Amino acid sequence: MRFRCPHCGRVFGPEPLPVCPNCRRGMRTPARLTPGYEERRRRIRRRRREEESGRRPDPEPLSRRLLAGKPAMLGAMLVVLVILSIMLVLASRGRQPAAKDSRIGKALKEVGVLNTALGFFRSDCGRYPTQAEGLVALVRDPGVSNWSGPYVNLVKPDPWHTRYVYVTDGTNARATSAGPDRIPGSGDDIVPPAEPAPVAGAAH
Repeated sequence: MRFRCPHCGRVFGPEPLPVCPNCRRGMRTPARLTPGYEERRRRIRRRRREEESGRRPDPEPLSRRLLAGKPAMLGAMLVVLVILSIMLVLASRGRQPAAKDSRIGKALKEVGVLNTALGFFRSDCGRYPTQAEGLVALVRDPGVSNWSGPYVNLVKPDPWHTRYVYVTDGTNARATSAGPDRIPGSGDDIVPPAEPAPVAGAAH
């Protein structure tokens, strides 16, 4: 076998040399020609075979193991999930009437406050607000003499986000809520338990 120096191009042989005899520069001996090369290759191949033979297969997915090995456990889990779902539905239904009652109570209270304020407005001004003036006249002076408000700080929508209904014929007046169905004049309207009877000259 012949070898060529990568630096000066000198060809020599038959054995590789660490230094070129012509230019005296180091030469790299091919790995396959170094002593013990084949033995090192055999050891590497043997180590790889041992690693591959000892490698464990990838575990099966959890769902497949449950279905294959423990169907009873999977059935029990499904039963528990169904029971929890039913309990959540029943609990949410149980809370709905309480929330509804709470909003009805709030609407009754606000209706009472508005009708009391209408009584004070009439006591000061000698009349109720006109239909055009509406409940806003309890908050802002509509230009009526002897107006001494505001009789309420704010007229906001009822608990169902609907405007309070104000009706007057000039002699009588009343504020109501359209109730949960948001339709005025229906059976679930929220009305004051009794017409307010303001006392003339009462403080407010």
